[in-house]
Amino acid sequence: MSLSVFMIVNFLLATLMYLLLGRLVLRLLLGSQEDGIVQRAFARGTDPLAAAVRLVTPRRVPDTLLLLFAAVWLIVLRVALVVGFSAAGLLAGAGTGG
Repeated sequence: MSLSVFMIVNFLLATLMYLLLGRLVLRLLLGSQEDGIVQRAFARGTDPLAAAVRLVTPRRVPDTLLLLFAAVWLIVLRVALVVGFSAAGLLAGAGTGG
């Protein structure tokens, strides 16, 4: 059960991280305009997280860099998740394949 919880949470964090990185690449390639359907989909999926990161990030940080900060925070959360589950002994034997 705990391994399933770990995998689901890790998957959701990874999905958000890759959405943020995809939005960052689109913004760098296409500019800050969100006219296309793909840009709007990425924005709709990542705006809540970007707003949460904006609360703890200085206002001087531009929006494009904020997306990178949000991705870094998600990486930190994923590492903390692995360390926490490993320290609690809930990932023991997860990679043994048997």
